[in-house]
Amino acid sequence: MTDEKNTPSIEFLPAEIFYRIFDYLDASTIFFSVRQTCRRCYDLANAYNRYNFDFSSISKSEFACLCRSIEPENVTSLTLADERRYPNQTEIFLSMVDIRRLIRLHTLNLFRIDQSYLNSILTQINMNSIVSCHIQISNEDSNLSYTTLQTLSSRLISLPNLRKLEHNRFMNFVCPINCSIHHLIINQSITLSKFYELLAAMSHLKTLVVNDILKMPMLITNAPVIFHRNLTSLTIDDIHLKVDLIESLLLLTPSLQYLKLIFSYELFNGQRWEEFIDVNLSQLTRFEFFCSVVHQGDVSKAVLEQTIAPFRSSFWTEKKKWYVNCESSTWSFVENKYILHQSVFNTSL
Repeated sequence: MTDEKNTPSIEFLPAEIFYRIFDYLDASTIFFSVRQTCRRCYDLANAYNRYNFDFSSISKSEFACLCRSIEPENVTSLTLADERRYPNQTEIFLSMVDIRRLIRLHTLNLFRIDQSYLNSILTQINMNSIVSCHIQISNEDSNLSYTTLQTLSSRLISLPNLRKLEHNRFMNFVCPINCSIHHLIINQSITLSKFYELLAAMSHLKTLVVNDILKMPMLITNAPVIFHRNLTSLTIDDIHLKVDLIESLLLLTPSLQYLKLIFSYELFNGQRWEEFIDVNLSQLTRFEFFCSVVHQGDVSKAVLEQTIAPFRSSFWTEKKKWYVNCESSTWSFVENKYILHQSVFNTSL
């Protein structure tokens, strides 16, 4: 048994141990719980300079207290959310905090933000230290103003240390050449021309996630062929392109190691995908897909078996170890109308 006399007191533990624990806690927990336990924790909480201000879920009283009590220079992560539960949070925050003093910020998350407040934040904060940024512009702002586009392009996209960006309005951005972003998440559909632009401008890009890629022929007739050798992960959440166009797109990303697609039945051809991946995506180690097929009536087991059979070849089950599942749901006949039957195909790794 440990001698209680030899057990080190909290007063003698190095401050670095506490700070390492604080790194896993949000500002509310540190300030309203840990800080109140003893005089040592009180002093440590006041001296801590890596605060995570996550205001996406917080009471108004705690929000106001944190804004008044913690020095902006000690904040490294900021999350603001103008949600129904706490509307106008960004406006109140800007009225209480001198954001020019947020000099150590490396993570910035803004949800449902108004364009005017976004412009104010991006132009006043020292953005050079930002590494990760998530911006969700309010749905009420259907179109981005010229000022907002200029601010986003000049003050955000071109940041030298920015490595991860998530945004819901990316279509009208002008991507600077040799952009430093490594991980890009676009919560909207983009055109093929924008996809080609991303490949050309973002040479450091490793991960790309988009909702869909739209075919707009008038915009891509003169698109250059750019092979992106650094992109290793691609996710398209709701793809509607024809399989020929999908293949031509994937030919530009030969270094993919992870590919996730959610698509329609016409793209679901096991043998064709096997041949394409085997020849053109030799580094692909994870291929996840989800395909929901709606039928105008019953589908026989023979038809489903014929569809799933190509995915039982040695390429899928032994070489890649990608196992494809098929689930079929049968619905009822209501008011002289067929309720559509559904089959779902997906991979399990």
